[in-house]
Amino acid sequence: MEQWVPLYEIFLHSPSPDGEASLWFQEQQQSPSVTSGFLSLLEAPATVLSRPIPTSPPTLRRCMWIQTLPAAVQSRILSFLAVESHRFCHRRLHSLAARFLEAAGRDGVGCTGEYFWAFAAAQHLFDVVSLRNPDVIPASTGKEMREDKGRLGKDEEFDSIPGWLSSIAATQRPLLPWLPLSSDQVRELGQGSFAEAEEKDDIEKEPLYENTTGEEAVAQSELPKSDSERLSPHLCDKASNLKSEILAAVSASDAMRIANDIQGLCFEHGGRAKNTLQVLSLVEPWELEDEMASVLLAQLSGSGSLGNPDWHSHLLCSIVLPKLLVLESPASRALLSATIDFCKQHQVAAVNALLLPLVLRREGINTALRDVLGRIIKECLHQAHVSACCQKLLRGVRLKEELICLPCHEIQISDHLVWTESLFSLFQHILNTGVQLTPDSIDHLVTSIDGMAGEFAKSLKFCNFLLCLVTKCPYVLKCHKLSLLRVVERTDTFVTRSILSKLTNQ
Repeated sequence: MEQWVPLYEIFLHSPSPDGEASLWFQEQQQSPSVTSGFLSLLEAPATVLSRPIPTSPPTLRRCMWIQTLPAAVQSRILSFLAVESHRFCHRRLHSLAARFLEAAGRDGVGCTGEYFWAFAAAQHLFDVVSLRNPDVIPASTGKEMREDKGRLGKDEEFDSIPGWLSSIAATQRPLLPWLPLSSDQVRELGQGSFAEAEEKDDIEKEPLYENTTGEEAVAQSELPKSDSERLSPHLCDKASNLKSEILAAVSASDAMRIANDIQGLCFEHGGRAKNTLQVLSLVEPWELEDEMASVLLAQLSGSGSLGNPDWHSHLLCSIVLPKLLVLESPASRALLSATIDFCKQHQVAAVNALLLPLVLRREGINTALRDVLGRIIKECLHQAHVSACCQKLLRGVRLKEELICLPCHEIQISDHLVWTESLFSLFQHILNTGVQLTPDSIDHLVTSIDGMAGEFAKSLKFCNFLLCLVTKCPYVLKCHKLSLLRVVERTDTFVTRSILSKLTNQ
């Protein structure tokens, strides 16, 4: 009981109990049973004296331990459980809220007096868990929940680690009870970090390809930089077998099994960024059909990073990016929907592993890619984030160091923007969504337009973009008025006069 005293003090005295309690739980993560233990404490049976009528003698009443606390503390605890419901087993939260509401209604203290807010918090917790988990089986009494033995397995499953981690934990002695990494693996990861740092220093000190021809430099760049980056034969065999399974996958269950195998394979090799990319290059998950790829992406969207901060970027660049780089017709609904959902959860990965590589496509973007990128920008990214991406793309420096893709796909990505009608349409879409471009982005954009005016003189999409630019950024473009007039005078479409009118009236 003593371990819960600090948490009780937070709920009793803290002005912001939800935030402080959340931090307290984060600090207690070395004990995997802390969340289930807290729920067990709240649900523990207790006996209190009850006097329904002031003149009647007191009687003993059975209740849960949380109901013995002050009403304000009850309300704070139940509100915290609703906010941090992802930490707890939803089935047990559902049971706790249902029993609380049932007892409050039976005792007649639900909607009046000091217990009003506790009752409201319990009702909110019940609604939150029910909405997020429609499959939760409703129960009217706590007795029914206790008698249903089939549900006990669900509660135990919530506190257990995934199967792809259990298999690894069973074969080695873990360094920590909640993290199935052996001491040798941790030592290997540390040595790899020092080796990478030393290698980076060596590259900065002396040129990489000195006194070599261009063909020799390309050939050397394709070789592994060190023996530590080469995968073991055992791991290569596993990746080859997994690739065969991918080519033979025909159902959603196959894709879900492949997702678990990919996680286990990448984690088995330590989860390092370069090694993960090598594993995914061998597995070739982009060969899955769009329907299977969407299931695979959805299954992996909530997976942990395995100690690799670029894990979700690696998933996008190995499952979705290769399909979109060769896209010539509209993307399938299944793949596009799964990609949008994934990018909403992992926005940095969406920019580094999808947006930047696709915009820098060597052949330039086409209409199909413009539609895909337009939806990602509109539905997944904040306007300030989009403005920063445009600034990176327009400043004219090499971006290959910032974007993330598999080595086998680097040849399909250019070092600079390739201007096409669809790219101008994409920038028009960005401006129409309300994104505010920075002044230096406007400068680079006007310079690019000036150089492309002759090539797109009769392009209606190019002129529509010019009209949108002049309309959306009138004050910023005042210093570029002469340059834009020179550009517009070289165009020849029915929109030209409208653009000239907008410019002359500024």
